[in-house]
Amino acid sequence: MYLKKEWVTFIIMLLSFTGIMLLSNMIFDHIFQKEPYLYYGSLPIESKNLKYTKTFPKKAKAVLSLEDNIMKIYIPKNTRYFDNIFKDIKVFLYDASLKKNTIVKPYFIDSPLLKPPDIYNRYIKILGIIIFVFISLSGYIFSFFNKNNLRLLLLHYYPEILKRFLIFIAITFSYIGILFILRNDLNLFLLYIVMAFVAILLTTISNKSFLNLIIYVAVYNSLYFFEFYNPNIKALTAILIVALVINISLNYFQIIKTNNKPNNKLNKGDANGIL
Repeated sequence: MYLKKEWVTFIIMLLSFTGIMLLSNMIFDHIFQKEPYLYYGSLPIESKNLKYTKTFPKKAKAVLSLEDNIMKIYIPKNTRYFDNIFKDIKVFLYDASLKKNTIVKPYFIDSPLLKPPDIYNRYIKILGIIIFVFISLSGYIFSFFNKNNLRLLLLHYYPEILKRFLIFIAITFSYIGILFILRNDLNLFLLYIVMAFVAILLTTISNKSFLNLIIYVAVYNSLYFFEFYNPNIKALTAILIVALVINISLNYFQIIKTNNKPNNKLNKGDANGIL
């Protein structure tokens, strides 16, 4: 069966994305495992993964504090690495129970005062950039939001438009599906996903590769700005809507401009070259 060049490219990109994500997870788990746990107060156990701190730290993978028979475990709020540390926590609880000759119970606290270690933040940022690049490039290759498809919509070629839209959705959301399977959380990467679609919308207006490259780089660089301000879902939705309005407006303007030229009228015959 013959596959178009674009589909071969997409399959290669999808396999590459999956491989890179799996490799990134393996590397992160290996490095993160060596990140120490901090504790303050008295803790009657010893481990190479435990480090004492006099005061409550600003950054840590987790902070332990033993009060009577309760071990308080402070975890940075809005992090998703509980499964990565739970095995170690069970070992600490077991060792503490043996030392105190009683059952030590855990009490987990999501602390807004505690930030995750730098390695975790770098890991999330790297994954976010990978997601942004793969979704935006695949969306650009299988561009749906261009003037040709808008022209088809104006000519009422609804079945063809629906088919192209479903292909576009299947391609772009395949990356999101793989991300969800591997990380089981999309909130951390929502900014990168939304900005990838913004890049798709803004780079499918012009046919000039150099201009599209400038726009793509500008959207990519805007990630650093938005990472600092951490916009909520309402702000991200507004950004996406603005990009969509710009895309439709400029593409429609190009269609009208083309149709105003001599011997260029908008009719169904115009669609023959773009189906």
